[in-house]
Amino acid sequence: YPVPAPTAREYAELFNIPEEEVEFPEGTIPPTSTTLCTPRTMAIFELLDYIVNEAPPLLPKNIFSDIFIDFIGRCVKKNPIERANLKTLSNHEYFIKHANAEDGGEFAQFIKETIGMNHHS
Repeated sequence: YPVPAPTAREYAELFNIPEEEVEFPEGTIPPTSTTLCTPRTMAIFELLDYIVNEAPPLLPKNIFSDIFIDFIGRCVKKNPIERANLKTLSNHEYFIKHANAEDGGEFAQFIKETIGMNHHS
């Protein structure tokens, strides 16, 4: 069962930008609220086919830096030959800039909360 894509309105609310500035990949139809209310059930192979054949998501340029958009873009290439490997990503300007950044454990805490690891043993 696929998770329906957010509508332009929901993207706008999520990223705090005007709805008309939300861009969808070229050649795709933006989801409407009706598709969100009534998503079509897909068999597992239909879902896999959808993931493989649909365009990857685009990040809004007025929210994210160009180097971050480039970094993510290299990660979500459909063709594995075009997709960046770990060596390439570890040499990317974005990775180098943030590799040794100290966040006081905030990211680790976020991951623990997200996957439900807040148990104290």
